[in-house]
Amino acid sequence: MRDQDGWRPIAGGPVALNDAQLAEIGLMVVFEAHAKASASMALKVVEGLSWKSWIKLERMQFSQIMLRLSKASEGVDTDLEDRVRVLEQSRQKAHELRHVIVHLSWSEGGDDGPTGYDFGRERLLSTTDITNALAGCAELKRAAHWTVFRCAELIEQGRFQEGDKNGRGMNFRTRTGLVRL
Repeated sequence: MRDQDGWRPIAGGPVALNDAQLAEIGLMVVFEAHAKASASMALKVVEGLSWKSWIKLERMQFSQIMLRLSKASEGVDTDLEDRVRVLEQSRQKAHELRHVIVHLSWSEGGDDGPTGYDFGRERLLSTTDITNALAGCAELKRAAHWTVFRCAELIEQGRFQEGDKNGRGMNFRTRTGLVRL
């Protein structure tokens, strides 16, 4: 079911975007998934959740995880609160950008390349919008990383409990060593 000369499946018909543009769309989805996992890991630390409780967060929407993380981090540490705030702002921006790009139907646009029309917002998008959305999702991933990094620093400082070294968990490298989340 694949094209003889490439990786694209024959089923579903042609897609107007080239391989690099499709890769950008895929990478923005990966960045958002990484950010959600990082935010849930930060929530696990701040709320002191067990491994099993943390796994259940996977079924929650990113916005729900962020709401809980925002509430749980209030008054804990000003740096953590700032990072959570930046993460939430990045999530809102990146989610909107990614959502629009992923849910468009792209068509051949002529000399300027493929175009997509966002019916809900009544606007025409170009492949430049894909690049902008990818940049937004990269910023989201970065903000999520620094949020969970701050949680690891707070574990090192004894403000939060380290995860069970003999049980399931995740190691996170800080400036001074490994911390079990």
